[in-house]
Amino acid sequence: YMLNSVIVAGAATVLGMVIAAAAAYALARLPLPGKGAVLGLILGISMFPQIALVAPLYLIFDQLHVLNTYQGLSTAYIGLSLPLMVYIMYGYFRGIPREMEEAAKVDGAGLLRTIWSIIIPLALPGVVTAGLIAFMLNWQEFMLALAFTSAPERQTSPVGSANFTGLFFIPWGDMEAASVAVTIPLVILVLAFQRRIIAGVTSGGVKG
Repeated sequence: YMLNSVIVAGAATVLGMVIAAAAAYALARLPLPGKGAVLGLILGISMFPQIALVAPLYLIFDQLHVLNTYQGLSTAYIGLSLPLMVYIMYGYFRGIPREMEEAAKVDGAGLLRTIWSIIIPLALPGVVTAGLIAFMLNWQEFMLALAFTSAPERQTSPVGSANFTGLFFIPWGDMEAASVAVTIPLVILVLAFQRRIIAGVTSGGVKG
């Protein structure tokens, strides 16, 4: 169960960060029409209740034959955490002086090189914060994991912990031990990156 959580949450976070960085850069730096409406739509999607998404996503994943797979659950988790990551990165990207990008263009750097070498390092606190928050959301998600996985070899830690309960007996000791085991990685992440998280949230609020 722990390994499944690491694979699914890790893959969804990494791929989501790449997509979010591209979307946030486009919204923050490129002259696109209707950027405010797109950003509002992204925020609106983030407030959509998960329970309303389970049935349609289940039917889509069933047709694509990705139920009970890492790919299907990771895809769902990308959609779950993407709006929040885009919003956090957007505030950081918008606060970076445009003169730095212009200087990079003068030196011959292309768009991708500029994003990778200039934008991402300058916005690193926001990027790290977005990734950590997305990973924690994906790690502890229960509803989608329960709906889209049916076999123990693909179920994540929250679903595995819930499966400990029996019909006539509840193994409280086992459940508490599992809860501690599931929580420990998140505690370690927060303790290891607490300075970046605090800096990312506070600076992002000022820049946004």
